[in-house]
Amino acid sequence: MTTSTGFASVQLESSAKFADATQTRMDVVYALPEGEQKFVNRVLVSGCGAHNAAHCEPRRRHSEGAPLSQEKMLLTQRNLYDLGIFNEVQTAVENPEGDENIKTCSSTLRKPVAGRSTMVSEWKLEAG
Repeated sequence: MTTSTGFASVQLESSAKFADATQTRMDVVYALPEGEQKFVNRVLVSGCGAHNAAHCEPRRRHSEGAPLSQEKMLLTQRNLYDLGIFNEVQTAVENPEGDENIKTCSSTLRKPVAGRSTMVSEWKLEAG
């Protein structure tokens, strides 16, 4: 749930101590520090072409200012793949472990083109 609301570095912390002097019961405490929330800064689309843009744009689930969501990235990937015009749809966050506040998420779309090996279209989402 937290990766759907822009918190990608959530950690589980736990502690335990005896609840009474007889040491027969324990108090266990769990904490979930969320870390820094990430947001989509802007959406960049390149290489899709005018004829494919009308089909692809409505299937994109990220919007500017929204929390960066792994769930929405995967939904976008599935929606684009389900169009049936792409052989491959890859999504990724560039430099996911980096400390910078702005992240770029990209979707690379590949479809067969007659007489050519592959056509590549790339969608980039910047988050910060």
